[in-house]
Amino acid sequence: MTFGSVLLRNRVKNNYTQNQVAELLQVSQSTYCDWESGSAIPKTENLIKVASLYNLDLNELLASFHQEKVNIVNSPNTISNSPNSKIETTEALVKIAENIEKLVVLIEKLYNKE
Repeated sequence: MTFGSVLLRNRVKNNYTQNQVAELLQVSQSTYCDWESGSAIPKTENLIKVASLYNLDLNELLASFHQEKVNIVNSPNTISNSPNSKIETTEALVKIAENIEKLVVLIEKLYNKE
């Protein structure tokens, strides 16, 4: 299950609108919509808020990013930063995966301090 589908499933399960969730998370409705659609991912502090709001295990939530990565890797698309600069999707996802791994380590350290 992808990250966006995890958000959608939990929002519907809790009978929230996107606007209500956005207000609870203190982000704009369009930002939350982007997370659900998979066109953007939340910052670390917002990931923690999402996990808390929906009472989700943070590791399971982060695992949904892995599924999203697998789905994108199987797509032949490229990511374009500007008209003159394109990077392969796989290359971009490797960088994202590395950053997610770093994020997991930082979050675990944060939880261990509490």
